[in-house]
Amino acid sequence: DDRLKQMQMQMTELLQERTSLNTELEKVKSSFKSLKKKVAEQQATQPAIAPEEFEHLEKALNEAKRTVEDKEAALSALQQEQNKRLSESTQVQQMKQMITKKNEEIKELRARLGKYEKDDTIEEEDD
Repeated sequence: DDRLKQMQMQMTELLQERTSLNTELEKVKSSFKSLKKKVAEQQATQPAIAPEEFEHLEKALNEAKRTVEDKEAALSALQQEQNKRLSESTQVQQMKQMITKKNEEIKELRARLGKYEKDDTIEEEDD
């Protein structure tokens, strides 16, 4: 019971962290888009950008790209970890065992029922 509570708390923490990472990722994406838009606007209005400003914008753009990639990788890792923890939990394992057992019972009952239904159809043909 304590383990279940601990796992629920961990899942809650992971979900909160995932939400914050998603929010941060959206901010970075927005920043990236605005930088990209700013570069495009400057290129359209100015035939040539000063080399220093161009380098600064290029560095900012590359940094934003790296940040987006890092956040996406972290989010993916968290999702995989969350799915792994859930699938490895004792509750899920027990549920899988129960389902397997019930499926076997259903197969047995169908076989038994099938045996009796065949007998009924033979008797009806004799009448």
